[in-house]
Amino acid sequence: MGLAASLHAVRTLLVGLARERPLALFFEDVHWADRSSIELLGLLLRLALDHPILFLWASRPGFSESSGRLAEIALA
Repeated sequence: MGLAASLHAVRTLLVGLARERPLALFFEDVHWADRSSIELLGLLLRLALDHPILFLWASRPGFSESSGRLAEIALA
């Protein structure tokens, strides 16, 4: 399964779950996430604009590269 197919599968799953009831997703230790993981989360964050999905994440202070990038994506 390629990257595009994987992303489509995850989006389909989350949207399907959110149609049944509001969905909350929590991501812990985001400060350890690599660039591609942050980009994936950034793409998924956009689902919250049209679907009842709440994204929460936790990261340690001082690790602004990954968590800061995710915050920038969320605010864009």
